[in-house]
Amino acid sequence: MKIRKLKINGFGKFVNKDISLNDGINIIYGLNESGKSTIQRFIPGVFFGLSKSKNGKEISNLNKYFPWNGLEYSGKISYVLDNGDKFEVFRDFNKKNPIIYNKNKIDISSDFNIDKNRGITFFEDQTGIDEKIFLETALVEQQNVKLDKFSQTNIIQKITNILASGDEAISYKKTIEKISKMQNEKVGTSRTTHKPINIIENNILKLEEEKSELENSEFELDEVSSKEIEIQNTLDELNEKLNLIKEMKLYLESSKLKYAELDFNKRLENEYDEKIQDLQSKIDIRAKQNVRLQKKKYTINYVFIFFSLILGISSYLYFNNFLVTIPFIIFILVNLLYVLISKTKNNKKIKEKLLQIDELQYMIDKEIEIFKKNKEKKQFENKVKSERLNVSILKNEEKLSEKYHGKVDETYIEKIFSLDVEELSNLELNLINEIDNLKMSLHTLKLEKENLKEKIKKIQTLNSDINILSKEKEELDSLNNSFKLALDILEESYKEMKENISPDFANRMSKMVNKISNGKYKNVIFDDINGLCVELDSGKYFPCEQLSIGTIDQIYLSLRLSVLEEITPETLPIILDETFAYFDNNRLENLLKFLLREYKDNQIIIFTCSNREVDILSKIQYNNYNYIEL
Repeated sequence: MKIRKLKINGFGKFVNKDISLNDGINIIYGLNESGKSTIQRFIPGVFFGLSKSKNGKEISNLNKYFPWNGLEYSGKISYVLDNGDKFEVFRDFNKKNPIIYNKNKIDISSDFNIDKNRGITFFEDQTGIDEKIFLETALVEQQNVKLDKFSQTNIIQKITNILASGDEAISYKKTIEKISKMQNEKVGTSRTTHKPINIIENNILKLEEEKSELENSEFELDEVSSKEIEIQNTLDELNEKLNLIKEMKLYLESSKLKYAELDFNKRLENEYDEKIQDLQSKIDIRAKQNVRLQKKKYTINYVFIFFSLILGISSYLYFNNFLVTIPFIIFILVNLLYVLISKTKNNKKIKEKLLQIDELQYMIDKEIEIFKKNKEKKQFENKVKSERLNVSILKNEEKLSEKYHGKVDETYIEKIFSLDVEELSNLELNLINEIDNLKMSLHTLKLEKENLKEKIKKIQTLNSDINILSKEKEELDSLNNSFKLALDILEESYKEMKENISPDFANRMSKMVNKISNGKYKNVIFDDINGLCVELDSGKYFPCEQLSIGTIDQIYLSLRLSVLEEITPETLPIILDETFAYFDNNRLENLLKFLLREYKDNQIIIFTCSNREVDILSKIQYNNYNYIEL
């Protein structure tokens, strides 16, 4: 497999950057902070995508390489397989799946397998290796030549179907102890208290408890909403009643003058009745007084004459002398004459008085007639105005009944029509107080509703936090299962470790170490106690972890390259990012010669900040390399 071109649309500091690569050696030169490691990470990023997970880092790869200028976060790699098939893979790093084109620029993404977590596994389908193995073999990052225990375990599994740590020792017991320790530190168990799994489980439990306390919020919100609707409906109805009262009150107040006029006319009628009665009573009284005076006067005279006559007769009978009775007779005659004369005069006066009474009666009758006419006129006016007012009231009531039909109860409307202004004012005041109380209750419910909404939002936040923690727990469980699986496989495979390690692989690695070290170390073995060891000239096997850093890098580079030959049929590019920092010039020259000789079919991409590689290639007279300066 050969990478032909890198097209970086936006990745880290790079924008619209194109890099063409050749077969053989490609040297990408740049000073520190020039972006060499960014380009190196771009290659597996396009092939496998960038993870959102931090994996113990301060920032995830997806966020780390986000374009500085915020433009399109994408790129493309063109490459050709050993069989000559050409492909282009375009990846938008914000999306899970890339787009794979064949040589005819046709989208063939659907031709490859899809993993629900990793997306389209086109690179694994084509080469047989996944991202982890790619990073542990073909790509050697700066100051990371040495493989950690997990990486060694993974690649050795691929080759020999065994597990070994590859750390300071490949000892079964040390590996078990270290893996168990790492399992305990990175995951934890049911017996631990402050390990990641315990912390996450406790946090999930706390969040679940908090969520449980808030779970009734939705039900309470429904209840509050129902109460709010109920109160609002009541408030609307009371407002309609209040409007009805105000309109009725306004109408009555506007009709007040009409009612006052009716009342005034009614009072006039009463006054006319009183005056008529007063006039009539005056006539009767005068007539009665006149009769009484007349009767009283003559009755006294007649009584006096009668007693005088009795007295005269009695005197005559007693004295039997006519002369004695003469004074009485004279007195009686004088008195009788006086009565007759007085009666004549009195009759004349009576006639005169009767004429006066008749005249007064006539005048009173006239006045009574006027009063009666005025009364009848006022009665008629009142009747007309009252009828008009009644018609107006009926029309107003019909209008209000029609307006408030369906809004206010009919019996309530009828009640309102029966009240006067003062009663309506009292009822209006009561309604206003009731409406104010309901508004206060409604405001309280709205505050409670907002509080419940915040609680529901809190539940959503808690659910999100729980989901995040659950995913983290799943990752820890998955990691824990990996630890358990690794330990189980170690238990099972250790018995056959020595027998199952490929002799060809061990011989190839020994030969590679011999060539890279320029014959200094001829043989490499796996020791149960000391792990990866090299054979010294004396024949003694010495743990490679105790060698110099440069030598350790040589041995682990040999391990990577040896594995690369075993795990894929493709001649993958060998990507080296500042790999030779601890190599002296002799080691570097020896390694470059080895690569040119043993891996001439592989594309080699070297990221460097020095000119040592170029100088050595010039020294050995190899000029067929592609030099790219950032």
